[in-house]
Amino acid sequence: MLDHLRAIFVVLHLIAITAVAFPAPVGMRRADLDNPDVQAAIEAWRGVAGAAGLAVDAEAFREQLWVAGSQMLAARRSALAPLQPYYRYAGTSQGWAMFGYLNHTPARLEIHIDNGTGWEPLFIARTTAHTWRAHQFDQERVRGLVNAFSWRSSRRRMRALADWVAVQAAADFPAARRIRLQMHTRPLPDPQELRESRVLAHTKTYWPELRELK
Repeated sequence: MLDHLRAIFVVLHLIAITAVAFPAPVGMRRADLDNPDVQAAIEAWRGVAGAAGLAVDAEAFREQLWVAGSQMLAARRSALAPLQPYYRYAGTSQGWAMFGYLNHTPARLEIHIDNGTGWEPLFIARTTAHTWRAHQFDQERVRGLVNAFSWRSSRRRMRALADWVAVQAAADFPAARRIRLQMHTRPLPDPQELRESRVLAHTKTYWPELRELK
């Protein structure tokens, strides 16, 4: 009898955690449909629909997706509502959302320091030449924080990070004068262009944060 009850509980638990694991966009707004990256993702799906013989106007397709998505999320919330106490008790809430679309203008964090002779790179993400405090900046939670900056979100946290970095730099480099944080974006190039040039062009920086160390 106990084995049967245990099996039933395991099956119900698997159903519960599978249901909550279905992806659900968090914080998606209707205005986000005007985002070029979102539109590119939608156009890709419209192409799939067109290949299946469902020719739909771009604006109408976006509207249909928004309505269908809103209805699916509402249904998901209703279905999971009775299970919320169990998720809290078991500690099985889903805290991570899956990516809905690609960032076609990815950016990385760069930190430069001025020791009185001009700016020099101190830390550049995803490189092996400039790795100051890389063990901290490459930690998954810090990378999650910086990822928001690559979407041009959370500017206030970027300023807070610059304040913290300035304190660490002042301790590590007593003779330094200034520290600068910035995001450096490199849009994904056309494959043919990259094959021919062998370089990533069209780069630019944004959100510079300058801090005086003295």
